[in-house]
Amino acid sequence: MQDDGGEVTATLRVLADHDPVHIGRVATATTARGRGYAGQLLTAALAAYPGAIEISAQAYLEQWYGRFGFVREGDNYQEAGIPHLRMLLTPR
Repeated sequence: MQDDGGEVTATLRVLADHDPVHIGRVATATTARGRGYAGQLLTAALAAYPGAIEISAQAYLEQWYGRFGFVREGDNYQEAGIPHLRMLLTPR
């Protein structure tokens, strides 16, 4: 996602060759946070890939991803020194 000046404000990566599809690296520029960009990108990705989707979420974002239907799978683990958890969205 870009702003009017062409600067990237938010992004996410879809690894469609995984089973299930994996969404990773959801990121929003500090200056663009709070505008709903990450949610818009995630909603678009879910529409484009209607099957099962997994995400390796930072643990503090569990409720945020839960709003989109993702459910925790297992215990927290460390990734790059940050608590993460696997979350899964089953086919809708």
